[in-house]
Amino acid sequence: MRKILMGLALMLVPAAALAAPAAAPPQGTPSDVELATALCDSPDATADQTIGGCGALIKSNILKGADLADAYNNRATGYLAKKSYDLAIADENKAIPLDPANANALNNRCLAFMGKKQTDKAIADCSAAIKINPGFAHYYRNRASAYLQKGKRTEALADLRIAIKDDPNDKIAMGMLMSFAAKMSEGGAHIVDAKHPAPAALTARMQGGDMMAPPAKPDAKAPAKPKAAN
Repeated sequence: MRKILMGLALMLVPAAALAAPAAAPPQGTPSDVELATALCDSPDATADQTIGGCGALIKSNILKGADLADAYNNRATGYLAKKSYDLAIADENKAIPLDPANANALNNRCLAFMGKKQTDKAIADCSAAIKINPGFAHYYRNRASAYLQKGKRTEALADLRIAIKDDPNDKIAMGMLMSFAAKMSEGGAHIVDAKHPAPAALTARMQGGDMMAPPAKPDAKAPAKPKAAN
């Protein structure tokens, strides 16, 4: 069903039409709201499709509370992909008061602040996201990036250790940790030690000489599911 909706994405009507009364579509035909939701919600949508779909949902005035927060947050991920950091921050500034427990919105605003080199604000937002959901590895990885932007290598390394422990398959965190190891004169011995044991995968990669993992592509209640940028 989602593939069908995505195939009809170009049929999305202006947002004004969503708010106006309309005849019921023929049976089996997706409604305008369903089309907008598919674009806003889908991890396969382009940045422009996400922005357009979420914008139509927001302007339709049919969403409230946490659902509206999700739409703002999802549109912010589209703005992040286009490096439109001010627009992303503006959307998250609306999303967060609507749903203060939306850790993805805080994480995404953290990334937008990093894009603007407002590092202290980025660290604060990533820390707030971690407080809400301490088990999500890439929040730690993103805070590590903010710490590195501020020159706090010790704090960044601590966050990367947690990220890798929580998700040994996080290739971006792995690559960042390998970069640490490659740059240190000890050859990474300070990372793989008794006090801070690394996962087996990390140890194997370091012993095999593969010091830098390739970058991973960024990841992605109703009617829109919250998206988190990496």
